[in-house]
Amino acid sequence: MNDKEIQLLNELAGKLGTTSEYLWGILVKQAPIDGIMAIIVFTSVVILTTIWTKVVYKKTVVTSEWRSEGMVLFSWISMWIMLVTTFLLFINIPNAIVGIINPEYWALKFIFSNLRG
Repeated sequence: MNDKEIQLLNELAGKLGTTSEYLWGILVKQAPIDGIMAIIVFTSVVILTTIWTKVVYKKTVVTSEWRSEGMVLFSWISMWIMLVTTFLLFINIPNAIVGIINPEYWALKFIFSNLRG
């Protein structure tokens, strides 16, 4: 880390009433946990989206079991919402991988993103 990064970390630690070394250690330990949790959430949403998409397709197109317009509209809109959510979670996967492989870099990105805004 360069001097500016160390100064920002010290300022953050001062605001939290702790030392920068302690804060850094916690962030480095937290990085793999956040990465693994993000991957678990993404995988779960992909599985649920896949199941729901198959159900919606079968019930509305193949068997026409859900015949009312309200049910068809609800099912297709909910399916698209799940697909968009899956895409948005997919965008975070590189950050999750960085947290697992390189926790120090993840911690730096986390500190800078929180200090900026």
